Amino acid sequence: MDPTASLTDGLDRMVERAMPILRRAAPGLMGAMLRQRCRTSDLVQSALADAVRSFPQFVGQNESDFVGWTMRIMERNSIDRRRRLLADKRAIDRDVGDGETLLASVTANTPSPGQIAIDREALARVARALRKLPFEQRQVLQLVALRGYSHAEVAQRLDRSEGACRVLLARARAALLVAMARQADDGARS
Repeated sequence: MDPTASLTDGLDRMVERAMPILRRAAPGLMGAMLRQRCRTSDLVQSALADAVRSFPQFVGQNESDFVGWTMRIMERNSIDRRRRLLADKRAIDRDVGDGETLLASVTANTPSPGQIAIDREALARVARALRKLPFEQRQVLQLVALRGYSHAEVAQRLDRSEGACRVLLARARAALLVAMARQADDGARS
């Protein structure tokens, strides 16, 4: 059997299994500004395309590692898209003038009551999923995602190597996505 065929089949399987998880996570990564200008499917597709293109650099050992790796790619893509949008917005703001700029920034940064409710529901889902994670995974996610600690600071605080903390973080993100997916599936059945 051709070894490249089995590699391609394995990659196809991992992409198929990662896609629904990424679709569920994408809206939370995008933020309101990006959601107005980009579809979640665009973000998922670009992350998967980057993952397939970069697959030779993938060092994980299983599907969970692949999902976490692809999730990080999607997070970076989301951040890059937001930065580009903000850069474009700043360029437009310079051309518009002070009064109009102030009005545009106030209306653009004010979420609607519906968006506030959606954001609160999303936060509640994340909190429920976090509570289901093992303590160490929950801890590393809180230190990096909520408190903004660097990998070096987390390693020092947890008395682990940086590499071990990165692996723990990747596993925690993947486990969080799985927990959230299970919640969504449970909610759909109810």
